[in-house]
Amino acid sequence: MTEFVLTPAQRKRSITVVVVTVSVVALTLGLTWPLLSLILEAQGVSAMLIGLSSASQTVAVLVVLPLVPWMMSRFGTVPLVACAIATIIVALVLLPAFPNVYAWFPIRFLLGAAVEVLFIGCDVWVNQVAEEKSRGRVIGVYGFAMSAGFAGGPLIINMTGIEGWAPFLVGIVIIAVATIPLLWSRGVVPRIEGHPTGRLVYFLRIAPTLMIAGLMFGFVDAAALSFLPIYGLGYGYDQTTVVTMVTVIVVGMMLTQLPIGWLADHVGGRVMIVGATVLVAVPSALLPFIMDMPFAMWPALLVIGGALGGFYTIGMVMMGRRFKGADLVAVNAAFVVFWALGSIVGPAVTGVAIDATTVDAMPVVVVVACLLYLPLAIARMIKAGSE
Repeated sequence: MTEFVLTPAQRKRSITVVVVTVSVVALTLGLTWPLLSLILEAQGVSAMLIGLSSASQTVAVLVVLPLVPWMMSRFGTVPLVACAIATIIVALVLLPAFPNVYAWFPIRFLLGAAVEVLFIGCDVWVNQVAEEKSRGRVIGVYGFAMSAGFAGGPLIINMTGIEGWAPFLVGIVIIAVATIPLLWSRGVVPRIEGHPTGRLVYFLRIAPTLMIAGLMFGFVDAAALSFLPIYGLGYGYDQTTVVTMVTVIVVGMMLTQLPIGWLADHVGGRVMIVGATVLVAVPSALLPFIMDMPFAMWPALLVIGGALGGFYTIGMVMMGRRFKGADLVAVNAAFVVFWALGSIVGPAVTGVAIDATTVDAMPVVVVVACLLYLPLAIARMIKAGSE
């Protein structure tokens, strides 16, 4: 493999470009998940169908991900990222043009494919150019910027409402800006060379904690972003407040990225994964008892968001430490496959549970998922020690 060497100035420019790009495009998920759920809720669509609609955005990941290592090797990271951004814009035009839950299934499939190709491209990009001694801090900055983009999505909804084209047009204009920094990326993005050692089953066997952490992140994150607005509506909060709940979750992710990145340079990944799981489960279990107590509810949502963000950041650092080149692309794709599976199952299971019981099924589903994962994470931490 040809060695790719960057000067400090080139490395800084490369990191800056990828951070700006991913933060702007993160608006896509931050905007579409709560916005589309609220639109469908207003149309009288059932919670189960809303969950399936949300899951369709992620099913595409399972289809496109096997092709990502080849596409990155064949076309290069930057052209692939630019193509993904263009596809996202097309999907955001189609969504308001065909405001029907069934029409949205293929459109959200297209959107999901483009978003995940983009995020894998950016994830591998930043992990390639980050130096080992500061990898956690660089990933922390990257995660902070991405979370800030997610937080901007619900803010757009609060400014524009959910009716008509307005929220989609604002998102399209902002996302189009993400193509501009790519003009400064020439010569500072490493190419992917070689072939990966293995695929999904291989990475599940050698890094089970990491892979199942991706599953957990997708399950809880998608369930929360899709159903937290509906959960808040069930407790009598208005539309502005329930959208703000999503914003608080994402702000929690944003605020913890830098400290988690710093800790990741000093503390083992498995230890941090266990801590993150506990910090998702405990406040989630308390939600049904504190939803009528805003002084407790808002901090609980902040903690849940912060812990959720930890799954992603810690996973990124663990991948960058252990894998390089084509293997880094392949393990990142495998991580996202598990994230996608979680994102498919999470909203679907939560929607069915809410339809069968009450909106309080949402935090119950989250807590059960955490309790199922925690023994594996603890066992692996004890067996292998911190990384």
